[in-house]
Amino acid sequence: MGVYILTAAICFAGGLIAGATGFGALLIMIPLLFLYLDMSTAIPVGVLCSFFIQAQGAIIYRSHIQTTFLIPLIVSSLPGVWLGSLLLKYTPEIWLRAVLGLFFASYAIWSFCSKTEAATRPPAMIWAYIAGFFSGILGGAFGTSGPPALIYGTRTGWSPSAMKGTLNTLFALLLTIIILVYFFHGFYVEKVLLLAAISVPACFFGGQIGRHLTSKLPPGQYLKLIFLFILAMSLPMCWPAAKLLIFG
Repeated sequence: MGVYILTAAICFAGGLIAGATGFGALLIMIPLLFLYLDMSTAIPVGVLCSFFIQAQGAIIYRSHIQTTFLIPLIVSSLPGVWLGSLLLKYTPEIWLRAVLGLFFASYAIWSFCSKTEAATRPPAMIWAYIAGFFSGILGGAFGTSGPPALIYGTRTGWSPSAMKGTLNTLFALLLTIIILVYFFHGFYVEKVLLLAAISVPACFFGGQIGRHLTSKLPPGQYLKLIFLFILAMSLPMCWPAAKLLIFG
């Protein structure tokens, strides 16, 4: 019983973060679930819970979805998923993660410290395709597709609700593809489904609280929060390579 309570508590924390920022549930849940669950259990549970929290956000903010930009993000992410799986297979993961992590950390620090005003209109449409493509690569390689799409979102001038609605929809669709693949490979066994059945409601509840906590934030403060989380996401990507270089 303790395993189920602990898993529900972790998924509540993931929902809280995702509700507040629009992303990040898996980045909270997966490392903690790995402490006591094997990979074939932890990842399917985390992915399923993350799908429901992203889908919940997409439904809540559906009237704010920027459909014109969502379609390029989705279309370009599909070949990115395929390429990401190839990169994971043929490229040393530790160095690929480090390069991406350094880029995301640099962008987050620069953006957080920048005194320039947020964009008043979206950048050229080509950047939506580029962001979607690299989100797909990260999703295919590492299971987390957030940073490129989030970086694009911070440059659009969208309101927090528009960013949450558009990116939650993108992430929910990408997670749908991952879940179908996991079902095909037989990962969703009875234990996984039981853990998910207990944890999904906790994830929903956490998401509601997170959204409430940030609902009154001005756009500028919301962007600062996003940059801090991008930085937090990037540091674990860099640490394995840094550890190897320092300690051998």
